[in-house]
Amino acid sequence: MTATTIEPAEQDPMPASAAGVGARGVDAGMLGLTPFLIMLYSACLPQEVRLVVGGLSIYPYRMAAFVLLPWLLNRLFRGQIRLTAIDAMVLAGALWMQISFIVFYGATEGLVRGGALLIDILPPFFVARICVRSPLDLRRIIVLAVPVLIFVGVSMLIESISGQALIRPWAASQFGPLSSYENGVEVGLFDGAFDYRLGMLRAAGPFPHPILAGLFLASFLPLILQGGLKRWPLYFGVLAGMLAVFSISSAAWLSLVLALVLVAYDRIQQKVEILNWQGGLVAGGIVLIGLQAASQSGLISVLIRFTLNPGTAYYRKMIWDFGIRSVERNPWFGIGYTDFERATWMTNSVDNHWLLLAIRHGFLPSVLFLAVCGVLIFRLSATSLSLAEPDRRLFVGVAIALFALVLAGFTVAFVGGMHTWLFLLLGAATSVSFAIPFSGVSTLNRRLG
Repeated sequence: MTATTIEPAEQDPMPASAAGVGARGVDAGMLGLTPFLIMLYSACLPQEVRLVVGGLSIYPYRMAAFVLLPWLLNRLFRGQIRLTAIDAMVLAGALWMQISFIVFYGATEGLVRGGALLIDILPPFFVARICVRSPLDLRRIIVLAVPVLIFVGVSMLIESISGQALIRPWAASQFGPLSSYENGVEVGLFDGAFDYRLGMLRAAGPFPHPILAGLFLASFLPLILQGGLKRWPLYFGVLAGMLAVFSISSAAWLSLVLALVLVAYDRIQQKVEILNWQGGLVAGGIVLIGLQAASQSGLISVLIRFTLNPGTAYYRKMIWDFGIRSVERNPWFGIGYTDFERATWMTNSVDNHWLLLAIRHGFLPSVLFLAVCGVLIFRLSATSLSLAEPDRRLFVGVAIALFALVLAGFTVAFVGGMHTWLFLLLGAATSVSFAIPFSGVSTLNRRLG
């Protein structure tokens, strides 16, 4: 196999003085990443920091989307990205969500409710598509994300040790508390602000829920470990990622373990010839099929049982059972924000992102977004086979991060800033995977042959 030729700047994007930032100063490439960073940093602000216009709350990530919208539309109309099948799938999923609300609520109310969802999906995705033009851009973003990761992680550490939620209550005291629900989404202060596990507070930092805070940090860990970072960005980035443990969340802990295991496997398989990603994927597939066949209630039930609280696992299983029945009764357009039929003692919360999409909008958005994730994971993994270091590691790191989030999505609904980060990551993954000519299938055939 012949490795793809990479320019020296691509191989070492971060000078030792500041891991690729300080020694070169703020060049044009760095300035081009500003919209992405605005979206990312706004996603890490508490939702209490908001504008209320006409009775509607505009959260930080939506403010960023509105501010960047003229810039975004200008770049799109000028054709600064080449649209791909992935872009079409994301557009189709988002537009179907809008259509489902128009069908369910009527034209006026459906446009308003669905428009909010479009703002939450399309701007972060296409901002990432425009800003990230190469693996070098993504590395720089990872470096520049480290300060906000430290902010989130340290705030969680302090909250967990002190036994008191700090960030969101402070924001509520300055900007006013949130209502319990808005458009069917729980945005009020999480009751778990006073929820203890293993003798420690489950810390949420600026996020709506401890699980989301933990997943946000955990999802960055494979990017940092595989991104070719040096010195302080690497050390502080890894530290911030590991602070996800203070969410005391099984989903976040599982994501951390999964990231570390897969990163370790990637490092080992580069040195041990008998090990490779192809064999690992086949073995993983066999395990998943075995779990599906051997378990009484299927693979999804096995996944949602990975929890620190057995009661929570049972409750998630109930959500899945009742949720699937709702989708079967309303497969095309869902039931909007109305409550799905369930046991009288259950709340209307759905701790499963992919199921929640199907309940509210029909099965198509869920299938499309899962397909986007699956195609990107395959494309990144396959393309990495033809790349030289450090791009190969970066591609694998992005694939690991996406895979961990897909699995986590079966145990939690992505809302708020975490939802913004998911689509930023999907946009960035799309850009980098299409920045390199796709020769993964032929390479894979040669490897297997």
